[in-house]
Amino acid sequence: MRTVFISSTSNDLAEYRKAAVEICLRLGYHPIAMEYFTAMPTGATEGSKRKVDEADLYVGIFAHRYGYIEDGNKLSVTEIEFDYAGERKLDRLCFVVDPKYPWPPEHNDPKNFDQLTAFKKKIDTLIRAQFSDVNDFRVKLTQALVEWGGVNPGGAGSKRSRLRANSSTRFTQCLLREEAVRYV
Repeated sequence: MRTVFISSTSNDLAEYRKAAVEICLRLGYHPIAMEYFTAMPTGATEGSKRKVDEADLYVGIFAHRYGYIEDGNKLSVTEIEFDYAGERKLDRLCFVVDPKYPWPPEHNDPKNFDQLTAFKKKIDTLIRAQFSDVNDFRVKLTQALVEWGGVNPGGAGSKRSRLRANSSTRFTQCLLREEAVRYV
C-alpha cells in the first residue's frame, strides 16, 4: 500500500487533516498523520523526519499559522517536514488556503508572520492548489491523489513498503480503537 505523509499545523487545520486521512483511506493509500504517531524516543522534528522516511508522497496543507518551533531549531516542524521531503526526493503536493478566503482570526499567527511569508514563497516554487473550505479542499486533494497515483503506479513492491508494514498495522489498530470508543 502506498503511503502519504500529511503535513500541516494541527489545531487550525484539524478538519482539513481529518479530510485528508479519509480521502487517503478511500483511495487505498495509507496516511501517515501525526494524530496516529506512536510514542517515540525523539522530539517532534526527528520523529516527523522518521515518518517522512516511510512515505511515498508528501501532502502539505497550509493556511495562516507557521507552526511549532522545537527548541534548538529556527524553522517550524512543518517547514522542516516540507524541506526534508524535498531532500528525500518525494513528490510534494501542496495546498494553500486562498488568501481571500475568510479565516478565523484565532487561527492566524502574527508573531511568526515573516517566517510564514518566507515559507510560503518556498512553497510557491511548486505548482500548488489553493483551497477555501474543507469541501473545496477534499475535491482538490482527491483530484491530485488520483492523478498522482495514475502517474506513479506501484504498491506493495515499492521500496518503502517494508518500512511501513508495522506502521500500517498500528495505524489500523488506532482507527479501530477510535471507532469502538465512539459506539461505547
